[in-house]
Amino acid sequence: MTRGTDVELTNVLTALHLASLDWRSAATGIVKPSTAELEPRSEWIGTRQAADLLGISDRAVRKAIVEKRLAATSIGQGYRVRREDVEHYRSARRSRAA
Repeated sequence: MTRGTDVELTNVLTALHLASLDWRSAATGIVKPSTAELEPRSEWIGTRQAADLLGISDRAVRKAIVEKRLAATSIGQGYRVRREDVEHYRSARRSRAA
């Protein structure tokens, strides 16, 4: 049997789903289905994410790392940057531009 082709089974499952939603709203007062919690943000990000946050290219981020203007940790062939260091770098760029 292929899912969705048995009309009677589909009707029973739909009825069970609707009954469970009615029960949940009556028992808890919650009408909408709960949403999944967001994963906590990691302290460390890649160069591409850092570039997106800074509004510059990935290559510019890697150049800043090599020139020691942005602190980072080398992992394999790439780098990981702390979000806090990205914010410090952003502040330094803004103060140099002013």
